[in-house]
Amino acid sequence: MALLCAGFALPAPATPPLVDRFILGSNKGHIVPSECCWMPVPESMRLLDLKVNEGSQCSAMGGPVGVFEQKAGKLWLTGFETCGRKIPLDEVYPGLEEPALADWLSGTFKTRLGVPCRAFGGQPVLALEQELTVNEGVVTAVTEKYLNHSACRNHSE
Repeated sequence: MALLCAGFALPAPATPPLVDRFILGSNKGHIVPSECCWMPVPESMRLLDLKVNEGSQCSAMGGPVGVFEQKAGKLWLTGFETCGRKIPLDEVYPGLEEPALADWLSGTFKTRLGVPCRAFGGQPVLALEQELTVNEGVVTAVTEKYLNHSACRNHSE
């Protein structure tokens, strides 16, 4: 009986939180501030409304999240996503041109890019990790680290 009860005490797998998207050329991945969690964006009542109304329909915490692109040495906000829905930038910030230079961002940010294979648990093993130093949306330094893929189920994936 004790073993049976112990089985019920195990934590159930949870839906991973949504993270901000990152695009660099043809590579896609995620971006987070060095301090933690989600990329800061300018305040918007529409974004708050989306978090409350559409966020409650999603099993993952954190949506909607920003979609950022590094292009021409700068970080750009190109839109938002939540639980499979793409949200155009002008839906959140009417009149703002897309893409918008993320000139409110300064500091260090970590990215992970590419999905060459999956680990034994099914989690993606990403190819490249970066640390970006940004000053008012301009990328001033990039440190890159290519990741070891020994965790891959099948190295040819």
